[in-house]
Amino acid sequence: MATAIASPRRKAGPQTKNRAAAVITGLTLLLLAAGGALTGYLLATRAPEVAVGQVAALNGLSLTVDRTAWMFNDHSHEDDPSDSSAAAGLPKEVQQLAEARNLEIEEATTAQGQVFPMPASMMPDLPDEGHERLKVELTLQNTGRRSQPFGPGDFRLRSEAGGEWLPRAKSTFRADVLHAGQSVNGVFFFDVPQEEAQELFIVWQRGGSNIRIPVEAVDAGANYYLPK
Repeated sequence: MATAIASPRRKAGPQTKNRAAAVITGLTLLLLAAGGALTGYLLATRAPEVAVGQVAALNGLSLTVDRTAWMFNDHSHEDDPSDSSAAAGLPKEVQQLAEARNLEIEEATTAQGQVFPMPASMMPDLPDEGHERLKVELTLQNTGRRSQPFGPGDFRLRSEAGGEWLPRAKSTFRADVLHAGQSVNGVFFFDVPQEEAQELFIVWQRGGSNIRIPVEAVDAGANYYLPK
């Protein structure tokens, strides 16, 4: 009966080791090149960015975000409006109405800049507690020769963390059509949870193209006022 004799294993020579090192080096360089290409692609395809007050253009329309402002309400009121000194500035009939309905008193500002107290219950559209409201004022103009549709659906508020919010339905900004040479001023609002109100930007999107408009961080000293 024949006995099989195992042949001794050959140790990897210098050429084999060099070949393996070359393969590993090649794969590493390939991965680095792929990562660089992906980074370049992302940078190249990122939506262009304009600042508040600058003009942006997409598909026949130009946009200027004229102003953004954070609007606040601290949801804290006096329990007894009759003890509030603010009530003294109200017209007599409004004071009587407030007292009769046990309304709370809040200061409000007129279009002329005069401050007067106002029943808080007469301000029906405050942000939910724990939310901040961003007001956006903009101007759109049709710079082309064809009529162009527009509306709040063209806008989003996004965060670098991935959050996204649509404009509030209650605003003066409505979907419509701008004819050649026409322009329109609009105002709309976003409600954002306080913990997410940072690193935000408005996105204007038309025909598959986007433009980013960065939004300043929440200013703790801002005042709340009602949309008109």
